[in-house]
Amino acid sequence: MHNSKELYQKLIADLTTEKQYYFAERGEGMLQCCEKNADRIFLINQNSQEAWELISANGRFSLWDASAVEIASALNMPYSAKRNAIELNAPFYFGINEFNNGVVCVSWTLQPDGRYYADESGFGMEDDDEITVYAFIDTMANILIPFQPMDDDLKNRYRNQAMEISKNIDEIPYICLVPELTLPLSENTHLKAHTDKLQKIIYGMMLQFGSQAKNAYKHEDNQGRLGIFTAINPNPEHYLSLTILGNLVEGTDDTYEIILVTSLFKEGTEPLGCCTKMGKFNSMEIEEIMGIEENSKIILDNFLQSVDMIYSGNMPQPQ
Repeated sequence: MHNSKELYQKLIADLTTEKQYYFAERGEGMLQCCEKNADRIFLINQNSQEAWELISANGRFSLWDASAVEIASALNMPYSAKRNAIELNAPFYFGINEFNNGVVCVSWTLQPDGRYYADESGFGMEDDDEITVYAFIDTMANILIPFQPMDDDLKNRYRNQAMEISKNIDEIPYICLVPELTLPLSENTHLKAHTDKLQKIIYGMMLQFGSQAKNAYKHEDNQGRLGIFTAINPNPEHYLSLTILGNLVEGTDDTYEIILVTSLFKEGTEPLGCCTKMGKFNSMEIEEIMGIEENSKIILDNFLQSVDMIYSGNMPQPQ
């Protein structure tokens, strides 16, 4: 496998002749590259002279893992669209728009319009509506805002957030802004009234985590660490969060200790939080456990208990 510098040299050598690849300008020194007669799609940064394979030859995500998708937003989609989201499968349209201030919106069609299946006479057309999700990435192909449905207003709000994240990607987290997947701050002490919504959010995280574990071998740069984070409140300055962590067990290459971390962040103050160890499992076991929707109740109960401790000040003492 080529590193980003080597891949750049391989792809850019074809730029003038386009014998093997198509190239499209995407602004700010960026190119989208598609391999002819194949599904492979690349992002090229001419400024840093690097390139990344985004979609592999089998039509699946190559660079990104399941943290690139807000799975909870896909749970009510038709089955095939939901499976494409969970399995990181891109058999239809995938495109990169124009970069602006170092960020860009990326489009991924999970389900095409029913006319996609029709022949020239219209035979074979289905009743499907097109389902396309969007994400924001930076010039180094980092996911800033994960894939999810967005209208124009939400795209504009997420674009602003993406530009802020891009300034300090290691310190500024993505905060979901979708009302269906968040709660107002005022409800943090009334979470038991929102268990259905919270279970949906948590089950989406579980599916992300299971997929991440399954594909961990493809992402050696994760350095033996899995993690899915979500903020419950749509406020970057003040929010509750839940993180499902997986730390590789020393002496193993496929067994992770699973830890649930609940935190309360408020700008200008020290974060408060507590964690619960859930056990040690291999990647196959993790995928199976995280794929069972009923298990979301276990994580929800732990989250509610942890939030009660945070707000009551009855935090467990360090051992």
